[in-house]
Amino acid sequence: MIERGNHNKAKFKLKRIRGIEDIDEEFNDLVVANETSRKIEHPWRNLLQKKKYTPHLTMVIMIPFFWQLAGINVIMFYASVLFKTIGFGADTSAMSIVITGGVDIIATVVSIYYIC
Repeated sequence: MIERGNHNKAKFKLKRIRGIEDIDEEFNDLVVANETSRKIEHPWRNLLQKKKYTPHLTMVIMIPFFWQLAGINVIMFYASVLFKTIGFGADTSAMSIVITGGVDIIATVVSIYYIC
């Protein structure tokens, strides 16, 4: 909204998101950040040519690649079919899906804790 020049609408939305009336300092920071970003010429070329961004780009590409390679999406999306195919009943299959999702959430929380 700021980028399109809708400053009043942006202020209203920011007040609504934050739940407070005093958002002027944050809003001014957003306006300054927007103006600064407009001054950058060829941001994609800069990103690809600077060596300091190479590790970041590598991780951005490799994490989804290995996520797909691991096959967890197959298990999560087709869990009910997989569990029924190996002999679980409908109720047991549903419970297995809940357990698999719970383990996924717990593993994510543990990973976030150790990374941060």
